[in-house]
Amino acid sequence: MLGRAFANQCTRRDNQNTGSPSALKLNHAFSYFNRQIHEIASDRVLRIYGAILCSGYVLAIFNWLRKNQEDQLAQGSEGVCWPHFPNCYESLHVLTAEQIRSVWLGSMALALLVGLIFLAAQKNRMLGVLSYSGLVLVESIRIFFVYFSDFRFWRNQHYMHLLVVLTFLFVPKKRKALTLLIPLFYVFAGILKLNLEWISGAAIDQEMWIFKGPLLPVATTYVVLLELGFIWLLWARTKLLWIVLLQLAIFHLWSYQIVGLYYPALMFGLLAIFLMLQSPQESLTRWRFSDFEHWRQFAPALSLPCLLILVHLYSYAIPGDKALTGEARLLSLNMFDATSECDPHAILKFRGGKADVDLDLHLETEPRLACDPILFLSRAKTLCHNFHSDSQFNDLILRVQAKRSTERNWHQVIDLNDVCQKNPQYSYWGFNDWILKP
Repeated sequence: MLGRAFANQCTRRDNQNTGSPSALKLNHAFSYFNRQIHEIASDRVLRIYGAILCSGYVLAIFNWLRKNQEDQLAQGSEGVCWPHFPNCYESLHVLTAEQIRSVWLGSMALALLVGLIFLAAQKNRMLGVLSYSGLVLVESIRIFFVYFSDFRFWRNQHYMHLLVVLTFLFVPKKRKALTLLIPLFYVFAGILKLNLEWISGAAIDQEMWIFKGPLLPVATTYVVLLELGFIWLLWARTKLLWIVLLQLAIFHLWSYQIVGLYYPALMFGLLAIFLMLQSPQESLTRWRFSDFEHWRQFAPALSLPCLLILVHLYSYAIPGDKALTGEARLLSLNMFDATSECDPHAILKFRGGKADVDLDLHLETEPRLACDPILFLSRAKTLCHNFHSDSQFNDLILRVQAKRSTERNWHQVIDLNDVCQKNPQYSYWGFNDWILKP
């Protein structure tokens, strides 16, 4: 019913606007979104998965509220700006902490409502449109109101949730696309873990349940085997699927000690599609290795997973130790794989005999972002902005040393003079000449 209704409407518009290029483009777009809405609304598994994706927003907001992170976006806070949003603390940090909290609670209620609509949207035209549009709205609020407002809110778990939501909304043959995309998350995470810090257990600097002492390297090595090899058993139609899901459950529960509750809970939700496709009637829509012999038939489902592969291959081509430089990691997964240490300083230079000031630029944030050059460049530019009106202020020197936790020697990552005058820019695609390559 939903598909026929939209198709009839598209046909009527085609007949009314024949010959007009703009009208044809509009009709093509309308037809495309109609197909996406119909695919979700007519599929019980996808409707349930849409509700699960909505619960991911609830988990994220609950996590932010629990940590009182609204203070980082509040009016008057310094903020860590993205390169494409300089001076975000002036243009984007305009609400009080209490107002931000109210917006987050409203977004949480909206996500819950959209999830309920997904569950009720079976072959109902209006509910199908509302649930689809609602998910687009909730994700847009999160992107523009939270992520772009402060660099510290961009975490690896949000990256994966966003990719799954984009696949769910815009990629045809959604079951195929999702059941290929999610194993790729683990594969690229496993590739990142192919280093001494992770294999030896040195990246984990706290006591762990059961696996401690000599057992810790055994556990970390097995995680790599799980993510690079056993993860493909998610495509199995036998008890092997339950075995790998059990291992993933143990791994994510174990990781709770390092990453907290939100990350494992989100991954359990993303993996739920494999459980829902376990029955013989449903499993035919999951990937089978024989499907790749007819890859052209499933080309739309391969689009976003292939893009993810290309982005990661590109990131590996960027020179330097990305655990220290951070270059191209915003485009790819940034899993917990190595612990880095850094010593960042900004030296404020003054005229007229006023003494120079040496400032420590450390800022409390999660370990994977704590030494990212974006953070220090943003803080340096904020200092330039704040001291611009001081007639005695001359310029600023930014110096950052960093190393992996298993290294003895420090590496110079940033040694930049006259930051305010030169106004260095950051390229998301890597190859930033002001970032030194250890």
